Amino acid sequence: MSIPKRVVRKVGADLWNAGGRAGLVVVAMATGLFGVTSIAVTNAVLTRELPHSFDAIAPASAVIRTEPLPDSILARVATIPGVGAVDGGRVLAGRAEIGEERKPVVLFTVADYGRMTVNVLRPAAGAWPPPRGTVLLERAAVRVAGLQTGAPLSMATGSGPATSLAVVGTVHDFSLAPAWQEGVIYGYVARETMARLAGDNGLTSVRIIVAERRTDVPYIREVAQRVAVAIERSGVRVRDVQIPPPGEHPHQSQMNALLGIQQVFGLVALLLSGALIVVLTTAMLVQHRRQIGTMKAVGASRGALVKMYLLWVHVLAGCAALIALPAGVIAGRAYARFIAEMLNFDVVNDAVPALLVVSLIALGGLLPVAVAMRPIFRAAAMTTREALGEAMPNALVRTRGRRSSLLDTRAGRLTLLGAGNAVRVRGRFALVVATLALGGALFLAAVNMGRSFQGTVAVNVARLGYDIALDIAAETPPGSIETAVLSVPGVSRVETAVRARAALANVADNEANAFVISSAAAPSLPPNLTRLEGRWLAAADGRVVVANHIWLREHPRYAVGDSIDLLIGTVSSRWLLAGIVREVMTPARLYAPNEVLERATRGRERTTQVHIVTTDHNAAAEKRVIAAIDRRLADDRIAIAGMSGLRDTQQHRSDHVLVIVSSLLAAAAISLLVGGLGLATMLSVSVFERSQEIGVMRAVGATRWQLILLVVAEGGCVALAGWLGSIAVSLPATYLLNNAFGRMMLGTPLDLYLSAGAIPALGAVAATVALFASGLPAWRASRLEPRALLVAA
Repeated sequence: MSIPKRVVRKVGADLWNAGGRAGLVVVAMATGLFGVTSIAVTNAVLTRELPHSFDAIAPASAVIRTEPLPDSILARVATIPGVGAVDGGRVLAGRAEIGEERKPVVLFTVADYGRMTVNVLRPAAGAWPPPRGTVLLERAAVRVAGLQTGAPLSMATGSGPATSLAVVGTVHDFSLAPAWQEGVIYGYVARETMARLAGDNGLTSVRIIVAERRTDVPYIREVAQRVAVAIERSGVRVRDVQIPPPGEHPHQSQMNALLGIQQVFGLVALLLSGALIVVLTTAMLVQHRRQIGTMKAVGASRGALVKMYLLWVHVLAGCAALIALPAGVIAGRAYARFIAEMLNFDVVNDAVPALLVVSLIALGGLLPVAVAMRPIFRAAAMTTREALGEAMPNALVRTRGRRSSLLDTRAGRLTLLGAGNAVRVRGRFALVVATLALGGALFLAAVNMGRSFQGTVAVNVARLGYDIALDIAAETPPGSIETAVLSVPGVSRVETAVRARAALANVADNEANAFVISSAAAPSLPPNLTRLEGRWLAAADGRVVVANHIWLREHPRYAVGDSIDLLIGTVSSRWLLAGIVREVMTPARLYAPNEVLERATRGRERTTQVHIVTTDHNAAAEKRVIAAIDRRLADDRIAIAGMSGLRDTQQHRSDHVLVIVSSLLAAAAISLLVGGLGLATMLSVSVFERSQEIGVMRAVGATRWQLILLVVAEGGCVALAGWLGSIAVSLPATYLLNNAFGRMMLGTPLDLYLSAGAIPALGAVAATVALFASGLPAWRASRLEPRALLVAA
């Protein structure tokens, strides 16, 4: 369809006359489209590259943990129907002494580094495979260890003395969660090195990939059970079976949560920019009423007028798209690489799908047209008589009764007049205030969500009631452990509990994954737990358990009052589910009475948990006491399986969402920026519309500073209304965001915490934006002569 040249010339002239107002709308539209584009590109790249990179390492369909077994059993497992690939390995936990700190270390080895078939490792730098007496660090663990190639890693395991392993390079293990989030040093050693540290050369894990139906969890479970039975028949005890979510990286849920919420924020920013199209289009059409009437009088049809003004909108949208789309693609690719680095994988191909590009172009072109349709159709539907009537409300009539106040130098009267000007066009005022309020509310909600997460973690960690957690794997009497730890200077109180691995024994449960069962005191509910359903443990309870909410989420067929058949070691027993509790940042867990679980696990594999309260509750004392406990238990030949300080635990838990919170704040800032541009657009349009009024004011003696104060007061009124609206809208927005984010990340809504400094900070931002948005057009108008102002509109 050809467009007459005279129409193109008129559209160009209108845009030129709109000047800065049109530019503000283009910037706002570009900002919103940039936000949507960058997040959409990031999402497209990561959702393609993450599964591709994860599939490339041949991730295990199931992991069977066993007592040490010979390599020959792997060959038997490979012949079991349904097994497509099999590999073996061994894991050994310990602790490294780095400076004055004790950091947890997990060492891995594989059956044969030269023929890995499951959870394949990739050399990153240095020697490969690891020579005897050396260690390769997982590349993401280098920042945790603070060690470079050539440095010694002094590591102690069990109750033995520390062993020094030379760091000879790095390796990439994409099957693990990033080490910096877990606060653990991951290392990889030769079979001979592992045998020297562990005391034997056996493997303790069998990893399999099913031959078919790799996303079918029931089928994977069936094959894994066949493997477990075959291993048991070979005379090796199976500890448990774990089936990770098929094809999912351990932290893929974090990425999905981040991108999903950010996409919502980006769409909101784009919709807010669409509101500015309505503001500018409506204002322009009011100014063009006489032109529309004249064109209708000489024969212009409604359709021709609609096409002309839609072309005007298309030009603005096209300019915004030319800015936003290339910038959004570049930013999206960079952001995808940043997220990939955080999740410890590489983006091999950052190409953007053609369909996505077409969709974004269509979105950038159609949304402005869609929001501008109503004012354009309404203007085009006016009769010639209506259009040739009064083009604008007569400013002089509105101000005639208040002219004396214009010359009054008292700021209060001018401020009141500016506030009245702000609400003169109520629809526009409401639209811009809503834009500011929504942009500010998203920003406050993002800040509050970050504060809520930090507060939820901090409060629940503090409620644990201890400073140091210690795990003893060997069959050591709890009394001996308590005596040894209490003798360490700086220790105030010690509590011990039993922890074991358990699984559902009933095959009808169709759930093979093992989980933790811990002993707990009755009848007082620990302060870090919140009762959700049923009751807590009672002093007279026998085989009674209470589940945390994560356990219930993974076993939804159970409810309070049901019986559960548990397999602890090789013994099956029936327990009653008495209640459900909320427990933050922990895996699936059951709690049982102390003495009952002590009897049920006696003679079986279990861990004694030791909770230690120090006399001084600070980071320095915590590190000092940890080092002293390590030395004392080593002297007593008590094997330590793990030890961590409460502050490190809190930091590692907070690190899990550090990237997410920061990214949401950036996305919310885009919405806030669009709101500020909306205010600038409104004031620019408002000053232009009142050019005649301002000219009259100058003619009757108003000073330049009085005019500036008048317009600044108008902008301040709009900003104040938007700020108050942000506060009101942010409360339900924070609740919804806390609920959605908490359920995705923790399986439970976050506790509500509000950032005390966010509201005044947003107010300062709003005031600054109002000052610049109103001051600039007011200063320009005040410099014009009254004659120029009277003919400008």
